[in-house]
Amino acid sequence: MRYLWLIGVVVVLLSGCGPFKVSEDCACVGVLRVNGDNYTEGSGEYTPGELVGKVKERVDPSDDIIVGNFRSDTLEVETEIYQAVEDESVLLAKISDDEYEVFIKE
Repeated sequence: MRYLWLIGVVVVLLSGCGPFKVSEDCACVGVLRVNGDNYTEGSGEYTPGELVGKVKERVDPSDDIIVGNFRSDTLEVETEIYQAVEDESVLLAKISDDEYEVFIKE
């Protein structure tokens, strides 16, 4: 019985399903760096207001996003960033003509 448990652990670890595996295609929360502040993906209904700027650089999610400005690990370069009318701690990234992604200040 003890050997069955050990075989099970070895199979799980070798199959890559162990607790320490980091998936290459994990659905991580996006981060946006604007004017010295980090914003993370959120949700809600907001109205786009003033254009704040555009994403200047898309970085790898494993990169240090703390430095720099108008950097993101999920948004494409040139994505327009707007201030939400309802809440100054919320930014909206224009994904298409009628779709915005919500980012909330940390």
